[in-house]
Amino acid sequence: IMLSIHVPLTLIVFLALPFLAIAAYYTDKRMERCLLQNKQHLSELNEYAEDTLAGIRTVKAFGKEAEHAKRFQQQNARYTKSKCIFYKLEACFYETVDAYPQFISMMVVIFGSLFIARGSLNAAVLVTFLLYAGSLAEPIRTMLNFMRLFEEGKASFIRFMDMMEICPAVQQKEDAVPLPDPTGEIVFDRVSFHYEDSQDNVLEDISFRIQSGQTVAFAGASGIGKTTVASLIARFYDVCAGQIRIDGIDIRDLVLSDLRKHVGIVQQEVYIFNGTIRENIRYGRQDATDEEIVEAAKLANIHDFILSLEHG
Repeated sequence: IMLSIHVPLTLIVFLALPFLAIAAYYTDKRMERCLLQNKQHLSELNEYAEDTLAGIRTVKAFGKEAEHAKRFQQQNARYTKSKCIFYKLEACFYETVDAYPQFISMMVVIFGSLFIARGSLNAAVLVTFLLYAGSLAEPIRTMLNFMRLFEEGKASFIRFMDMMEICPAVQQKEDAVPLPDPTGEIVFDRVSFHYEDSQDNVLEDISFRIQSGQTVAFAGASGIGKTTVASLIARFYDVCAGQIRIDGIDIRDLVLSDLRKHVGIVQQEVYIFNGTIRENIRYGRQDATDEEIVEAAKLANIHDFILSLEHG
C-alpha cells in the first residue's frame, strides 16, 4: 500500500530496515552468550551455597565461616556482573526497538516535507503515509521482542539439554539377568580400579573370595580402598580391570535394582530424610513390620534414645 502511495518515500523507509536487522542480530548474539554465561555463574553460585550449607558442621569446626562468606561474595559478584552486562544489552535492544517507529516517522516527515516542497506530494497523502508507516513498526517491534524472549528460553533450554544428555557412567545391560535369591558368595578376581579424575589405581590386581555366611573385616590406613571395595560391590562404580562376581555371576551382568536390593550399606556419613524415624528406618524395605523396625532400632542401639524423644 505504501508503494502505491509514494514509491521513493517507501524505499527510504525500507532502507532503515537492514540497519535495524544488523543491530538486532548483533545484540541478539551478544545476549545469547551473556545469558549462557549468566546461567553458568548462577549454577556455580547455587552449587557453592548448597555445598557449604551441607558441610556447615565442618565449616564451623574449623572456623572457616569468614573464608566461605568471602568466597560466596566473590561468586555472587561475578554473577551480578554478568547479570548487569545482560541488562545493559537488553536496554540497548529495547531502545533500538522502541526508537524504530520514531525514526521511521522522523524520516517520513523530513523527506516527505522535501517532496511536498518539490510538489510531488501533498500534506494529506503524507499524513496517510505516516499512519501506514506506524502500522509497519508494530509487527517489527513484536518480532524483535520475540527474538529477545527466544534467546532467554534458548539459553535455559541449552542448559537443560546439557544436563539431560549426561549418560550415567554405570549402565545396566539390555540383557541383564535378575538376582532373585542370592546365597551371598562374593569373589574379587584380579580387580583394579581408579577414579575418573586420577590415573593412580586405588585397587590393583586384588583377588579374594568371601564365602556365604562369612564375616570379613578390612582394616588399614585411610585411603587404601576399604570404602571403594564396598562401593564396587554395590556397583556405584565399574571396575577398570578384572571381575566382581556374586554367586558366580559378574555383577555387570545383573539387573542393577536387584543387585542393590540385596546389598546393605551403612555409609560413613548417614543422610537423614525429612520425616519420622520410623520412615527413615523403613526406607530400605517398605514392607518391614513395626516389630522389625523396633528390632532394627535395638540392634542399632538407638531404641532407648527414640523412646526418650518427646513423641517417641
